[in-house]
Amino acid sequence: MQNYVATTRLLKAIIMEPEWVVDMYWTDAKLAMEMCERMMRAGLKFDGAFLFYDLGYKNGLLFFPKHYEQQLHHVFKELCRFFHSREMLVLLHSCGNVKEPHTLFHRRGY
Repeated sequence: MQNYVATTRLLKAIIMEPEWVVDMYWTDAKLAMEMCERMMRAGLKFDGAFLFYDLGYKNGLLFFPKHYEQQLHHVFKELCRFFHSREMLVLLHSCGNVKEPHTLFHRRGY
C-alpha cells in the first residue's frame, strides 16, 4: 500500500482512519482478482499468485495484530480463497520483520 500512500500516512490511518485503510486494501484486492479473471478468460493459465504487501519494517510489524485482524485478515483470506479456488498457489511476500512471537500471520495458514 506504500506504493499508493506514504508510509507515515498509512501508519496514521491504521489508527485514525481504519475504514479508509480497509477500503484501500479491498480496492487493491478486487483489482487483482478482476485482472486475474480477465486474463484467464482470455486464455491465460497461472500456476500461482504472487502478492506483495509490506507488513513489517526492520524492527517489527507495521500493524498491531489486532489491527491486522480487524483491517486486513478478511482481505487476505478472500484473496487466498479466490486464487485457491482457481487451483493457484499463493505466495505472500512481505518486507520487514514479521516474525514477532505474538503475530497472527504464522497461525493463519496462508
